[in-house]
Amino acid sequence: TLPNCEVRLGNYCFLDASGLTKIIFKENTKITAIEGTIFKNTNLSEFIIDQNNPYYTASNDLLLSKDGKKIIFVAPNVLSTDYVISNNYDVIGSGAFSGANLTSITINNPNTIIEEYAFANCENLVKVVFPTTKGIIIKAHAFNYASSLAEIENLGGYMNRYGEFVECDPRNSELLEMVYDKIFETNGISREEAQKLLREKRIHSFI
Repeated sequence: TLPNCEVRLGNYCFLDASGLTKIIFKENTKITAIEGTIFKNTNLSEFIIDQNNPYYTASNDLLLSKDGKKIIFVAPNVLSTDYVISNNYDVIGSGAFSGANLTSITINNPNTIIEEYAFANCENLVKVVFPTTKGIIIKAHAFNYASSLAEIENLGGYMNRYGEFVECDPRNSELLEMVYDKIFETNGISREEAQKLLREKRIHSFI
């Protein structure tokens, strides 16, 4: 049970807490800061929200903002390894999936905002599928330490004709490095050649 007041959640504060199965939010519980990976290697499967809490609601495996538009956290113990985020959600919050045991993630809403560290430390995440319609905004370090990431579909829709990311925070360096080093370089394509292919719009088969 979280305190009935404002709460800061520090990095790895519940790491390896295998006995953790549910989190209870009291009437005045409000998370003011999420400072990293919170529920890695726990058995969390349920969020219980006081009916008078003005800040949050819960739906299946998700802790959501009161209006249901922002994903605050996912409960890792009921998380499918191939996870689809529906059109219902506009924001994937900071650290929302951090440390989760995902292998693939599909985002359906083309207007989704992916906040900082949303998928950080998802060490088994191999594939990300973005919507074909441009609109996604990716903030800094959203995929930090997602060391297995090897495939991103529809990423080309988020680059301009010069091969520059239009809607991607430039601090999101791990995503940029992944595009070059894990897709282009492994296919024998230099960074210079990749930029040329991007400009000529000839690399959609890679992304």
